[in-house]
Formats: sequence, structure tokens, C-alpha cells
Amino acid sequence: MTTALDGLLVLDTTTEFWASLGVALLGDFGAQVIKIEAPSSRRERDPGTWHYLNELANRNKLSLALDTEPAEGRAALEGLVKKADVFVADGLIPDLEQRRLDYASLAALKPDLIYAHGSGFGPAGPDRDAPAIDELAAARTGIMPVLQQPGQPPVYTEAGQMYSSVMLAFGVMAALRHRAQTGEGQVVTTSLLAGNMYGASLDIQAYLAMGGERFLQPVDRLDAGNPMSGVLYRASDGRWVTLTMPDTDRWWPDL
Repeated sequence: MTTALDGLLVLDTTTEFWASLGVALLGDFGAQVIKIEAPSSRRERDPGTWHYLNELANRNKLSLALDTEPAEGRAALEGLVKKADVFVADGLIPDLEQRRLDYASLAALKPDLIYAHGSGFGPAGPDRDAPAIDELAAARTGIMPVLQQPGQPPVYTEAGQMYSSVMLAFGVMAALRHRAQTGEGQVVTTSLLAGNMYGASLDIQAYLAMGGERFLQPVDRLDAGNPMSGVLYRASDGRWVTLTMPDTDRWWPDL
């Protein structure tokens, strides 16, 4: 049985967990993914340790240790690029440009290449070279001080990077669709800030629509418009119960 991305060749040079996970999603749907790493980074991993995050982010991938600085290594990389459909990177843009791993350098070898780049805060602006740290991106959106109970410390969910992973894969798929129609390659970018903004979008949109004191700040879990939908109640045995009953007129009598 064939899969959706059979025959697609993806070169993955990512180092961040979330970006690597986004490429793994392409492999899940049948793309052939080659993970290209510097030999030094391969040697740093203890072969006797289960690297569970690395396994999650690099499933369905072939592995290639390649030093692209020497002429032989660069030639090998360029040979792969000429055959590839997608190239994914998450390094700082000035560093990628210096190493000739930026879009302009690689598109000269393969004009219809899809080039995907992941960053902390996007490819432009004063923070484009800031570290790609999910906690910083989550804090920037303002969602961390909203999730907890009033008077409690801010909450970091780690979910923003997972949104960013899916956004990276979705962007590549959209670019591939565009290429199939036009023959054009292009750059796809996403960031941890974008993923975290997506995760916070319900609260942000509600605030923009209605404002007031209820949104973008902690709200007591019992302070709900409908106490029978989505509210957590603690039972006498210490466990928690939630009810999802938007149509209370219909279901409350039976309960």
C-alpha cells in the first residue's frame, strides 16, 4: 500500500526537538527523510543511553553523519540537494548563510526546492537571532500567567512547540501543493512564537472581541458561564471530575 508522500526526499539538518519532530511527521506519511548531522554531534551521544526524545523526533529517518565544511563533504551535500524535494534547517540565519545552507545558496542548485526554516521568533525583526527556547516564546504570548488558578505561579505547558512542529509540516505540505501546480520552489518559515500564539489564540481572540477583566488573566475554575461544561470538581476521594454538558436542559435531569 502506498502512502501520501511516497517518493518525496527530505533532507533534515535540524537540531531542535520541535523542528525535528515536524520533519518526522513527513516521514510518518511516507517521505524518505535523511537526517544529516555533524560527526561531532553523533559522537556526543552515549550509545548506552536511551535517548527517548531523539527517538521520538527522528523516527522514520535515515541517518547520515556528514561534515559539510571540506570539499568532499560539501560535494556530497550538494549531490543530495540536487535530488531532494525539501530541505529543513533551524539554525540562525547568519550562520546558515555563512555555511551556504541558506535558501539562496541551495536554490541555485535546485530551483524548485522547498526550503523550510524553524526559529524562535521568526526570520525578521530584532529577535530573529534570539535563542529558540519554547519557554521564552510562551512567556512572550502572555498565556503563561493565564492558565493557573488566581494567586498561583504561571504555568508552562510545553504545548507551544508541539503546535510549531505541526505548523512546520503543514507549511511544507502547502508549499509542495503550490509546487505541483506552478513548478515553483519557495521558503517556508515557522517559529516557536507562532506556535505559542496559535495555542493562545482562543484567549487572545476573546480578549480582542470583549476585553474586560475576565480574559488574559487567571480565572477561578469555578467561575464559569456554564458550571456543567468544562469545570473541574474535586471529589471526596481526592480525584477530579469534569462534566461536559453544554445542553443542560436535556441532560441534567437524567444525571
